[in-house]
Amino acid sequence: MSHQKMLCLANSRKFNGRCVAGLLTDGSWMRPVTATEDGSLTPAMCMLNIGRPVQSLDVVLVSVEYRDPRLHQPENWVVANRPWRFLRTRNLSEVRDFLDSVLTDEPELLGTRTNKVTWAEIRQNPPSSSVALVKAARPVFTRNPHKRSQRRARFKHHGST
Repeated sequence: MSHQKMLCLANSRKFNGRCVAGLLTDGSWMRPVTATEDGSLTPAMCMLNIGRPVQSLDVVLVSVEYRDPRLHQPENWVVANRPWRFLRTRNLSEVRDFLDSVLTDEPELLGTRTNKVTWAEIRQNPPSSSVALVKAARPVFTRNPHKRSQRRARFKHHGST
């Protein structure tokens, strides 16, 4: 078992669990997962040792068992059954330079310029990462009309929506 220091950038719903992703100190991505087929974390697994769930811009120490890169998610790490240790919360001004240094300026995200990737496309051309940080110009935030609890963001990236 080892420990990874992560700056949390996402904590979203995934099926009946959670999907968390963040950046390690070297700028690489980490997605804490379970050893299950879909890798979903339970809400309890995302609870910090201070009694609240991990949030964006929290710096946490995550105990991990091993890396588990998958074809569609190469940044996966299987978590150990231990609480995540809260180190601190950063504000955006404190991490702006770090985030700017890991921005993706590639015209393609996940190997495409569209907003969807098929499993066949992933098998044919596995992505080097399934998460990316982009600087969105004029994003528009909406809710999924079929599932109002899901939030969506539309933005242009290198001319593609």
